[in-house]
Amino acid sequence: MDNSGDTIYVGYLPVPKRYIALLRFVVPVLAGAAVGLSLVLAFTTRSPGQAVWMAEASAHAGILRERPYPFLETTDGPMLLVEPGKFGSINRFKGLEGSAIRVRGTLLERDGWRAIELLGHELINEELEINSIAQEATEVVAIGEILDSKCYLGAMKPGQGRSHRACAILCLRGGIPPLFVGQTAAGEQVAGVLAIENSDALPESLFSLVGERIEIRGPISIENGLSVVRVTEQEVTLAD
Repeated sequence: MDNSGDTIYVGYLPVPKRYIALLRFVVPVLAGAAVGLSLVLAFTTRSPGQAVWMAEASAHAGILRERPYPFLETTDGPMLLVEPGKFGSINRFKGLEGSAIRVRGTLLERDGWRAIELLGHELINEELEINSIAQEATEVVAIGEILDSKCYLGAMKPGQGRSHRACAILCLRGGIPPLFVGQTAAGEQVAGVLAIENSDALPESLFSLVGERIEIRGPISIENGLSVVRVTEQEVTLAD
């Protein structure tokens, strides 16, 4: 068979002339497209935030608060209490409301919020003077997201958005305190532990909204130093 009219490219031989013009066009176009795509992704991808998970364990003393989810009221502000893995600490602290305790674990922190993954706790016989901030409820309408507090505060990056949805649902089902983080139409930042009326945990009906853009209508207050958003199931809806 006579293949003398066909042109093939062999890497160690000069490029055939008929390919040179094509490559001069295609290579710059592909390179430019790759750079452009990289820039688009860089500027449109949401920042994972300044969350930190400390490597070394630390100890903290304070007053145990069971509601809306277990947290430690301390002189440095509230500290959410979570177990290792994807579990909350409701069972560990049941019946200890108002007790002076010392906890030990690894600290997670972001935007003024703190949580500690517990390694242990003990009751202490001390008089603790803690003057936490209290603030009466203020009605808000805000758009934001339901988050699991542990991942959002540093256990995962990113700890928010649809890419984190499956993980967040597992954490929330395990009892990790849910957070609402968003803002009002005026641009005011709103963040608080999400407490649903007549429910000790996030209701099943709201799991479909985790990781989505939602709107809440209800009061936000500061209770024993902790910011809390208290709403009914009906006051949590998909945002327009």
